[in-house]
Amino acid sequence: MNRALLVLCACVLFPDVVLARPVTWKDLAPRASGIFLAEVTAVRQHDDRPVDGNLVEISDLKIIRATGQPLREVGAFIADAGMRLEVPPDLPTPPPPKFMMKAGDLVVGKRYWFATASTRDPAAYPDRVSGWWPVDDSIAAPAFDAAIRDNVLRWSPTYEPGSGLTYGLLANPSGGTWRTRVWNDHDVLWEREFRGQHVKEWNLVPADVYPDSCLPPHTKMNTLLLQVANFEVIPEKNEWQIPAGAYDIVYLLEAQTGRKLATLVRSPIRLFCVHTYDSHGKIVSGFFGPAPKP
Repeated sequence: MNRALLVLCACVLFPDVVLARPVTWKDLAPRASGIFLAEVTAVRQHDDRPVDGNLVEISDLKIIRATGQPLREVGAFIADAGMRLEVPPDLPTPPPPKFMMKAGDLVVGKRYWFATASTRDPAAYPDRVSGWWPVDDSIAAPAFDAAIRDNVLRWSPTYEPGSGLTYGLLANPSGGTWRTRVWNDHDVLWEREFRGQHVKEWNLVPADVYPDSCLPPHTKMNTLLLQVANFEVIPEKNEWQIPAGAYDIVYLLEAQTGRKLATLVRSPIRLFCVHTYDSHGKIVSGFFGPAPKP
């Protein structure tokens, strides 16, 4: 009798027996931005209540191993300043957080597994942590060990709950390039390579945060853009007809397709240049001079 038939007979004769597959990092920390093993080096309190902030317990972490975006410290809420925003009666009550750290959970000198939550989901994970587990947890340890070994979060993903999209970047320092990618729960939607160095702007924004002069004509204001900034050395001959040199170039890419809608060029001498593009990548409008006002 072959193995498949044995399994079928077992399922019929013993329906209560579950043939379980190994637990993976996706089961424990779906849409995590990082998974890491860390040792707690110090626990301290930080009090911002005199300026209407919170009293929190902060645990300093020494990263042992990681994939994606690890955290150097994690905070746990203790008390607030007594000021709370009242929800208007005509608005639904927001759902409670999915996970919060608790003061006293972590002990100095001990090691724990952590899952980093997306920066774009603070309501669900206000501490930027979607979970933690003891270092010897029999389920989490093998799952996260395998995730780090295979570097499954090497794209440093950021999940955006409003759109269901996740965006990430992967640097290639030796080649002087880096790549950006956008995907949903099922497929990679697009990927693009840049030559230069990634700089700080890196998020999804609606088109209406930019003035009309920075976007192609007839752009819908609810269009979701991936705002990508790149530090590049522009040669003498370039599409913007500006002097050769090093510039910050902000690419406005349509989040769903990766289509380039506009480029915004900036320099230390406050030179500002904008090009917008049609669906074929041709320049349809341009601006040169001081930064336009919204």
